[in-house]
Amino acid sequence: MAAESSVNLKEQYTALQASAELTASSKIAEGGQGAEVATVHWSAEDEALIVAYKPDPNADAQAIEDYKDSVQQHFNDAGVGHLIEQMEVSYTDSELLAAAERLSETDTAWAGDLADLITIIGPDPMNSAIYLATSVEAPGLAELASTASGYPIRADVSGPIMSANRVIDTSPWTAGNALTDIQSDAGRAGEHVCTQGFGWISWATGNEISSTAGHCFALNASVYQGNPNQRIGFVSQNHFAGATADAAAITLRSGVPDTGFWLGRASTEVRLPVHAADPKPDSTGTYVCVSGATTDERCGSITLRNQILRYSDGTRHLRMSCAKMDPGPRGGDSGGPVYAGWVSAEWNVAYGQLSAFIVPGSDGKPNQCAAIFSPAVEISGALQATIMLD
Repeated sequence: MAAESSVNLKEQYTALQASAELTASSKIAEGGQGAEVATVHWSAEDEALIVAYKPDPNADAQAIEDYKDSVQQHFNDAGVGHLIEQMEVSYTDSELLAAAERLSETDTAWAGDLADLITIIGPDPMNSAIYLATSVEAPGLAELASTASGYPIRADVSGPIMSANRVIDTSPWTAGNALTDIQSDAGRAGEHVCTQGFGWISWATGNEISSTAGHCFALNASVYQGNPNQRIGFVSQNHFAGATADAAAITLRSGVPDTGFWLGRASTEVRLPVHAADPKPDSTGTYVCVSGATTDERCGSITLRNQILRYSDGTRHLRMSCAKMDPGPRGGDSGGPVYAGWVSAEWNVAYGQLSAFIVPGSDGKPNQCAAIFSPAVEISGALQATIMLD
């Protein structure tokens, strides 16, 4: 779980939610106050929420100071003003996202054969650049991307993207369970295909559904957990290629979904409840963990958001978040819950579900996108459902 901190998770959560209200505020963000909100980033090192802003080029120094004062007052009113730091950046997250999406959509035009080496493109507002990752070294590609987009490029070698593929449970089905569509493999350690995600409530029907990653199973596939003689349900929705979430809905035919998730190894009996869900795209710097049926639990900080994944076959996946973990998740963890919380805090926040992973490079250093996941807000929109809370 998360490392100890003088800032409790509930206080951090309050600051992050206040930042969501801030970026949606026309009074501050778009009201001619001398600057606009560019992005927010949680700094674990400083134990502070950094609110980055882009100054209006026509604003004088006093207008910018007035803007900064209004931002500070916003967080003071929420009771978390002591956690706030402000910094200037050159571009907003939305500017960089629009440019990254254009790059992704036209990559074969500006990159030629080098396009097949691209794994991730997305905004990196804290570094005032577009993040561009490749499976191997790609000399000259960053320059081509910068020329095509008109923005600075932060190049990285990620390695190839790998699809992230407990063992015996009974209803209510708990997030973190091992799942398979192969009946004979149900309940066999190490033979699962993917991991069960959070429980959700359908907006259309009000029914409770389970979930996993969209790439795990085909539409209408039967899904098994620990008992080969018990089909728990079937895949009723499947979202992957070109979608804004890697997510699948599992309509249950046996039992109901749980409002919690497993912590620890396959034999664990430790279950943690979900108290809240992040209602916005994830803030970078937030410390999160993945509960996967293969690797049990892996943790690290969110490094990037709104990234576009590009698989070697040209398939694209939109609006993904990355976390730096060492070690990271592995095959069979896909669909597993991504969350923040401490056992002692009794406050666990759902942040999303795992989609993919990238293994460390030859230098052995953990990758910025060691864990790649769909944010809860994107899964909610895809499944047209609300996450179940304890």
